Amino acid sequence: MFGCKVDLAKGDPEVETERVLAHAEPNGKAQPQLRGNLELLRGWDYGKSDHWRTEIPLWVPGSASGAAYVWRIDAWGHWSLSSVRRDETRRRDGQRE
Repeated sequence: MFGCKVDLAKGDPEVETERVLAHAEPNGKAQPQLRGNLELLRGWDYGKSDHWRTEIPLWVPGSASGAAYVWRIDAWGHWSLSSVRRDETRRRDGQRE
């Protein structure tokens, strides 16, 4: 995927990258320092009277950090930070970058 490392072995695919390629959810407990914009999304389904919206602002596609993080992609295409950074896992296992 655009030169990024991809892991398809889990229920939701994971991508290791310095930049998000879709809307990404902020994660307060382990949020990387992203540079970019945040936006709220609103929309509706044709033929339905109710509207949907995001409860919190999402990072816009193209927002970036200074280091690669692992992002999980859900069924809607939204990205959220995975619980483990790959380079931290490698260091714990004694592997070099």
